[in-house]
Amino acid sequence: MSKLSGQDALFLKVDRPHAASHCTMIYIYDQSTVEGQRLGFRQIVEHINERLDVSPVFKRKIVQVPFGLGYPYWVEDDLFDIDFHVRHFALPKPGDWRQFCIMVSRIHARSVDLSRAPWEMYVIEGLDNIEGIPKGSFAILTKTHHAAMDGAAAAELTWALHDLAGAQGKPVAVVDKTPPAASLPLRWGPLDTVSRMLTDNVMASARMALPLARVLPKLTVASLRKMARSVLSSEGGAPRTRFNSNVTSSRVWDSVTLDLGVVKQIKNLVPGATVNDAVLAMVGGAMRRYLIAKDELPEKSLVTLAPVNTRQGNESVAAGNTVSMLTFPLRTDIEDPVARLAAHARPAPSKRVGHVSCLAQGVVCDAVRSPLSSGGV
Repeated sequence: MSKLSGQDALFLKVDRPHAASHCTMIYIYDQSTVEGQRLGFRQIVEHINERLDVSPVFKRKIVQVPFGLGYPYWVEDDLFDIDFHVRHFALPKPGDWRQFCIMVSRIHARSVDLSRAPWEMYVIEGLDNIEGIPKGSFAILTKTHHAAMDGAAAAELTWALHDLAGAQGKPVAVVDKTPPAASLPLRWGPLDTVSRMLTDNVMASARMALPLARVLPKLTVASLRKMARSVLSSEGGAPRTRFNSNVTSSRVWDSVTLDLGVVKQIKNLVPGATVNDAVLAMVGGAMRRYLIAKDELPEKSLVTLAPVNTRQGNESVAAGNTVSMLTFPLRTDIEDPVARLAAHARPAPSKRVGHVSCLAQGVVCDAVRSPLSSGGV
């Protein structure tokens, strides 16, 4: 068993029925490239089942510490059943893009069952009337709780479940495996969890003494207030729009297909601009047109938040969360698209990207593991 990190536990703390904390990834597969008979649902399930050892994420679940006295733990899911996690859906006729978007939206809106290993996979067939997708194709939607992994880890793990045509050998694990299930209790009870929590918290206090001595002087009330002002002040904060309101659990999903070659042509309009700059300029333009149509465009630019992978070198990618959050303006206050792209490519020093992280997740998030801590971040 192992304990969730502070940042992993944060995604459990913020999880709500109307705002679930999970990552959803969608892949569409063209069966015309398969030699011989086309793949059926059971073959897909067997393929996935044979590759679950590439990561411990697939067969472990989250166990909470009684009374919230510490961070939760990962333990082997003794009730693991591949048929519970991999599910079979089909679009109703005529099987068009609108129906696919509705199905994806409904699946994504539901929370992951945290009493089991926190992931689900849906094989969706019947995509026969979607423009640009060959008949007989199927989609796989994978939904994983954010406490288990971030977006970069989810993408890496997805590729580990695939085989390359003509590749030799067995699938390679992308992270170190957990101890064998036989070494863990079949059912991890409250007393086991409390005992482990007490031991871990006492050890954490000693381990975090030096990092705390370094970081606490910087976390004065004045510095925290200054950081809050930099994010929420009228100078750097976001204007209020129709998007600043309470949300329900319902979701609407759609996608746009862009030609990468065209996007590169757009970014070349401004020397030094990147593909990311071009995409941000397009998103800013779309949001600007939408709010103009509603007669609600604010004078100040909308501000967006984006995760950034902060793993170093050869650090393991396929489990847990190692991310920081960046805030930056979408430049919805600029009408000309080329000028908007230039603003993204060459932001003024006072308008550069702001960082909103878990207060140095390796130090502060884990530093709150003092004996009998609340487990909050």
